[in-house]
Order: sequence, then structure tokens, then C-alpha cells
Amino acid sequence: MSSAGLVKAFGTATNLGSESGHRLNAHMVAVVATPDGRGYWLVAADGGVFNFGDAHFYGSATHLHLAAPVVGIVAAPGGRGYWIVAANGAVLNFGDAGSYGSAAHFHLAAPIVGLVATPDGRGYWLVAADGGVFRFGDAHFYGSATGIHLSSPVVALVPDPAGTGYWLVTAEGQVVPFGSAPKVTWKAIGQAVVGAFATSSALALITRSGALSTYTT
Repeated sequence: MSSAGLVKAFGTATNLGSESGHRLNAHMVAVVATPDGRGYWLVAADGGVFNFGDAHFYGSATHLHLAAPVVGIVAAPGGRGYWIVAANGAVLNFGDAGSYGSAAHFHLAAPIVGLVATPDGRGYWLVAADGGVFRFGDAHFYGSATGIHLSSPVVALVPDPAGTGYWLVTAEGQVVPFGSAPKVTWKAIGQAVVGAFATSSALALITRSGALSTYTT
């Protein structure tokens, strides 16, 4: 997805619409699919939410006068709600996504860059650009990278499929494991990393151009 709201589909993913060409009050920052993959939500920096396919609209944050830009949206496990997270650590829940706390009143050393929900949706982690990790609900803390020399800012936290650890991924492609997350031999990939996800056997890094760089785990 581009900042203008253009959505591109790859593989078996289906393009169900986009906001490209429409007048936006703020640039798009994230897209998240529904659990069945037949829909998705886009979220803008001002908290605007746009739904496509079987994704239902449960509310937005455009009327809340946010103190910091929105940086992400995460679907609740059942697909009947979502969380929106802002750079100051504020977490807003809609639909059946539960409220488990936020970092809005913490003295953050770096902005929050993402939220990741636990598999049962009863908790989540917030991750900051300096590698700080903040747990809420049933999310467990396995460590942070605030005391580790990082090659570049952290852009993502990816839970280990085993459920007892996670990786932190930087913009340069550095991968730092915690808990049961396996160590991988990483290398700079020459493009800015903007996100990451894990399968049962691999960790995939997504670059700004949409390319994937994968590590076997």
C-alpha cells in the first residue's frame, strides 16, 4: 500500500479496492487484512479508517484530536474489531477489540512504530523505534533492544510462531531475537524495510518497494 492509498495485490491476494485518486485529509500509513483474507482496512495518519471487501467499519479516530499521528492498525482475531495505535503510544480499540492499556502517558525515548496482538487477542505489544517493548494484557515480555546497538530504527516486532518469543526488525534488516525466537544470520538488504511477518518456517522482511527478503527459522 502506498501513502496515497494505492493497494497492490500479489500471489493469491485479491485487490478489493483502494483510496488512490481520492482526496485524503492525511496520508495512509497501514493496511491490515481480515482473518479470512477477503477484505482489509486502510488507516490514515489522522486516524481515518477505510474498509474494503468483508471488512466492516467499526469506527475511526478522526474526531478525537489525537496528540500524535497514527502509525498502525491491527485486526482483532475474530475480525469484528481493530486497534489503532499512535506514535505517542495511545491505543484506541473499536468493535470487539479489547482495551488493555497504552503507553500514552509513558515518558517514551522514541516513538511507537507498531502494535502486535497476541493470538487470542487478549493482549498486545507496543514496540518503539529504539527497540523498547511494552506489554499489555496477556502479552509476555521477553526482552527489548534498548541496550543493544542497532544498525537503524526498529520498524517491526514479529511474534515467534511458537508463542514464547519475538523478533525485532530494523529498517536496515537487522533481526534481534528474544525468548524462543530462533537466531537468524541477517545481512543488510540494500532497501528500507517497512514491515515483517513470520510463517511456521521463515521470517519475511518487506521492503519499501514491496520485495520480500526471507530467513529460514
